[in-house]
Amino acid sequence: ENENENETGVPHAVGSLPGVVVEVARREAKLQLLVGDVRTTETLDLSSLTVIGDHNLSNAAVAALLVFSLDPGTFSTKALTKAVAFLDPPPHRMQRVTFATETPTGHTSGTSGPSLNHKNSTKNVEWIDDSKATNVESALAGLGGYDRRAVVLLGGFAKTGVTRGAGGGVNGLGFGRLAGVLRRHQGYVTFGASGELIAEELVEAGAGVPIAVTKTMRDAVSVAKDSVADGGAVVLSPACASFDEFRNFEHRGSVFKALARGEEVEYP
Repeated sequence: ENENENETGVPHAVGSLPGVVVEVARREAKLQLLVGDVRTTETLDLSSLTVIGDHNLSNAAVAALLVFSLDPGTFSTKALTKAVAFLDPPPHRMQRVTFATETPTGHTSGTSGPSLNHKNSTKNVEWIDDSKATNVESALAGLGGYDRRAVVLLGGFAKTGVTRGAGGGVNGLGFGRLAGVLRRHQGYVTFGASGELIAEELVEAGAGVPIAVTKTMRDAVSVAKDSVADGGAVVLSPACASFDEFRNFEHRGSVFKALARGEEVEYP
């Protein structure tokens, strides 16, 4: 029987079959594998993983188990531990926005092009593109594993049809399920076609009053820039489809990155 959590970590196994136990606090995983009739357990160090979110510890560990199981002799846990540091998130999935680092004279540092960092220099703010979160479940996974206090941007075309008894909220959108995780963050801004409806459900669920409700993502980004605390973050995790303003979620994410950097961008 599968379990979602136990005292030692988060297991990913089916019954007595081989699997993975992730220990989030220690940032390591136990890889369990049957070699012939012998069960072996190897420890994978995940401390060098830079991808955002506790759920990605599980993703990395499960991927490592699959590679390890091909040939434990060739793909040792030592080699896999080294590989962990090179893992990148897919585009627009809890992806850090990069900024060119400028010298005091205004020239970009480095000799072969601009140096990049992940924080807005004016407030030491981290910007996160999670445009691929097109539903509440995806947004919940991403925001739940992010520990920097953020201004969260939610909006677009919300997906309807969640009944009130199943957590659908006053408008049947299901955004009330985000209330708990949003209370851990600095605040939230809603935008787009469903922005007002989303705000209504979140207020009803106890997430607090939004920082603002805006018509467009451009306006939401502007509000976030003005309101985010020093050392905080701005996270675009819309939990909605993008078609009210954009061609697709990739287009939305690309525009968000440009706006975060202060670049001129015209859309749609």
